[in-house]
Amino acid sequence: MAVPRILVSWHESPSYIPAPRLSPDQFVVGPQRTDEPPDVYPLVAPREPYDLHEHLRAHGIDPAFDLVVVSFDSLARNAPRNLAAFGCPLVLLAGDSHHLEAPLLTMVAYMRSEPFDLVVTGHNRHHLHCFLAGGARQVAWLPGLCVRHLPVAAPPRRRREIAFVGQSGPFHPRRTRMLEHLQGAGLPVRAGRATREVSAALYAGSRVAFNASLNGDLNMRVCEIL
Repeated sequence: MAVPRILVSWHESPSYIPAPRLSPDQFVVGPQRTDEPPDVYPLVAPREPYDLHEHLRAHGIDPAFDLVVVSFDSLARNAPRNLAAFGCPLVLLAGDSHHLEAPLLTMVAYMRSEPFDLVVTGHNRHHLHCFLAGGARQVAWLPGLCVRHLPVAAPPRRRREIAFVGQSGPFHPRRTRMLEHLQGAGLPVRAGRATREVSAALYAGSRVAFNASLNGDLNMRVCEIL
């Protein structure tokens, strides 16, 4: 059986969240974040809606793929168009649909604007019925799809601390209150942002790892800690 040639239109910088590896023969295209260090994509995409098929042809890339996967979330940074021109199955990988303004309306509207065959999410299973109501042909929940496993050996003795890696602040009020309560109780909390490699070492070396999701989201931290 031939290895499928898959195009992944990714919404995020690979230094932050890399695209999942779906095939040995995979091509990734995506926009460059303005708040992250420069990343090397095989092909950088515009940050506004654009013709993905023509963008590939204009840069000398054969647009003949067996599958096209488009990652789209409530920030709408990645919104490729003219997907029907590929003439192959189309998958919408639905990202964060649980925060910011009108996230589900934004995502369902984009889904309806292109002829997707399947909608997949690894985060909000409880939102899949909204995509079905919006006209999705098929939906699926694949938790942990975008998580990269980084094996780290646990030290002989783990540190007596509570490790948290991620964002807090006004966009995560419940999580922020919980962290502040733990710190106010005098518990040894280590909280902040870190790379995937540093995060894996922190989780492996700490007695406890903390997580608080937003609006029922099964966030990547669940799988990363495990």
